[in-house]
Amino acid sequence: EAAANDASKKATQLSKDLKQGQQSVKDSEKAIKGAKKRVEKAEKAYKEYTQKVAAQKKKEAEELKKQQEKVKQLEKEAAKLQSIKEKEVKEIAQTKKALEAELKNLEKLKQKTAN
Repeated sequence: EAAANDASKKATQLSKDLKQGQQSVKDSEKAIKGAKKRVEKAEKAYKEYTQKVAAQKKKEAEELKKQQEKVKQLEKEAAKLQSIKEKEVKEIAQTKKALEAELKNLEKLKQKTAN
């Protein structure tokens, strides 16, 4: 009877240990599921973040390209205006020279007629 009683105690203890082990397995599986969900959520957030950053960089690159094109256009316009200015300065200088020559001729005529 003592052996049966001892065996019964061992069986009860083994049953308790089994239940605790099964509960530990369930708890571990639940913790693993939770961890997997958190990892998936973090991966999703990271993917969204990297996509957002890539889109922002693309947008900035496009904006920079537009600005560079605008600068090129403005430089072309500035070069044209500089060319026009130089041409006008030459024309003004030629006109001035011609007017000065004309003035000299008129002064000579004036002196001739005065004499």
